[in-house]
Formats: sequence, structure tokens, C-alpha cells
Amino acid sequence: MRVKDAVVLVTGASAGIGRATARALDAAGARVAMAARRIDRLEEDAARMGDALPLQTDLADMAQVEAMVDRTIEHFGRIDVLINNAGVSVLSRLSELEEADLRWMLDVNFTSAVVATSRAIPQMVRQHGGLVINVGSPGGFLGVPFFASYSASKAAMHGWTRSLQAEWAGSEVFVTEYHPGVIDTEMHEVSVEKSKVAEARAMSDRAVGPAGLMEPVSAQTVADGLVACIEHPTLTAYSSPSVCYGSFVGYVGWVRRAMMSRVSRTIAERTGVTGFAG
Repeated sequence: MRVKDAVVLVTGASAGIGRATARALDAAGARVAMAARRIDRLEEDAARMGDALPLQTDLADMAQVEAMVDRTIEHFGRIDVLINNAGVSVLSRLSELEEADLRWMLDVNFTSAVVATSRAIPQMVRQHGGLVINVGSPGGFLGVPFFASYSASKAAMHGWTRSLQAEWAGSEVFVTEYHPGVIDTEMHEVSVEKSKVAEARAMSDRAVGPAGLMEPVSAQTVADGLVACIEHPTLTAYSSPSVCYGSFVGYVGWVRRAMMSRVSRTIAERTGVTGFAG
């Protein structure tokens, strides 16, 4: 698919991967709809872009998610690509996670993608083609300690995406899953006002980074990779060879547990958040 003049809707576009991707798409000539809660950032970026639509959207509210897709189609007349990128997380022992936080993470990280995709599909069928890119995470099959519910939401995204790929094989709508791996973004700082979230996530990333299996990459690298996925769609894409390698190694039980146990110890040592409590 040609990126130039394509209509692309990006969720989580006010920071990190989403923001970098919106800018990269604009530079490539796409028409970009940008959705996030922080409208000030969206409007600031839209003012510098060629043909952009800022959409203030709370992705935990499914009525707003549907309206986000509808407004994109009304404004541009079509939707060629949907990038389900938005993500939030909370640092907590699994046994102490508040139900409200769990539901919030599942809604933003997974349910919003289901609702947005379902809303966009009829238009993609009418225009005889479209692409859905779901931004996943190796955490979905590695299981990141103290971020168990985030990992669960990404596991749901992983299974759902692969189910769609099988159901829609041979159709006019293509589905890609993209795994960024270890990356420095604002997601964990802006998700919630809870102490130590950003520091714990940084420790987690470092523990599986250079001394582990996955080398960290920048948000810009991921953005460039997502643009490449539009130009040359593939079923699964990774931000780097080490992320691909680490993802597959994660399926080996004893390696996965050793790797994530190291993450657990590192977070506990640096943040004071302890592990199992009976």
C-alpha cells in the first residue's frame, strides 16, 4: 500500500510510539488522524503537519472509540489504515491490583482495539481494502513481573490478532502484529499518578536489554518500522532482530522464567516493591 495520501488513524498519538508514528506518516505524505486524551499535544502537532485531524479520545470509553473512527471517516471520506497503538500500565503485585486499574488497562490496551477495528471494518470493505496494525508486546508471552495485567492485556491482543489473521485470510483487509520490544517511551509516566511506575518499568527494560536478550530501540525506529509495515504488509513484524530472537526464546519455559525472575529481582532491589506475599 502506498503511504502517500493514505488515511491512517493512530491511537495513543500524543506521546512515544504513537506521536513518532504520526509525524513519520505525515513526513511520508499520509493523511493522519491522531487520537489521544491530551488534545493540546495533538493540536500542537497537527498545526505543523500537512493534513492531520486531532481527535481527543478517552480509549477507555468505547462510545468515544466508536466516535473516533466515525469522525475519521467523516473528515477524510475513508480509512485505509488503523494502527491500534495505545497502551497504559500500572505497577502492582498481582494480588494487590485494584479492579478499576485492571479494567482500565484491559479497556485501553485491548478492548478499544477490538471496538475500533470492528467500527472501521465496514468502511474498509466498502472501499475494497484496508490494513489493521496491532502494536503488541513480547510481554504478552514473556509475562513481565509487577506488570502482570499489562502483560495479560497484550496476551489478549496477541491471540485476538492471530485469530483475525486466520479468519480474514484472503479477504481485502490485512492484519499485522508489530512487536516493539524494549523501548523508552512516556507510556508508564503518563498512564497513572502512582509512585515508582516509571522507575520500575525502566528497571524491567534494562534487565531484558543489553545484558539480557533484547536490545532497546527508539520510538523513531518503531515509527519507521510501522510505516514500512504499511508499504509492505506482513503478518508479524519486530522492531529489531534481537526482539524477534527474544520473543521466540521466551517460549522456552526455563529461559523465560530465568529472564523474568531477573527482572523481578531488579525491580525489587531498585524500587522496594517486593515479590510474592502469602
